Amino acid sequence: MPLVRWCDACWHENPYAATACEACGADLLQRSQDRVGGLIRSLEHPLPEVRRLAAVLLGTSEDPRALQALDAGSRVAVARKDWELLEGIVEGLAASTRPEPTLILAFISHHGSVRVRYAARRAIAAIKGREAVSRRSSDSEA
Repeated sequence: MPLVRWCDACWHENPYAATACEACGADLLQRSQDRVGGLIRSLEHPLPEVRRLAAVLLGTSEDPRALQALDAGSRVAVARKDWELLEGIVEGLAASTRPEPTLILAFISHHGSVRVRYAARRAIAAIKGREAVSRRSSDSEA
């Protein structure tokens, strides 16, 4: 199988030697410095394992755009029955140290495959457990 170069703009598969996308003309050698923006675009990648990895990395990001993208991505994934993307979203959000992901996880816990719903519920419990421990330790310090 020959090497390919995916276009970051339209996800067209190009020959690796190409410098411009055959479909949209985008520069294939120019890489954006916006890591989170690139990961958000990767949620639409044609390969499910790339979408999943992007979701995991976005879940651990502190950038507010990441949560917005994962919220929208979870709804799209449910509509498309993209369980691999949903699993990536749950995995990334489960590692988050913020409480906001529980809303996204609550949505996922009612949709998707049984395995994804179960993982989302476990992630919510873990986040709530970390919050309770954090509150107890801050109360005891006061």
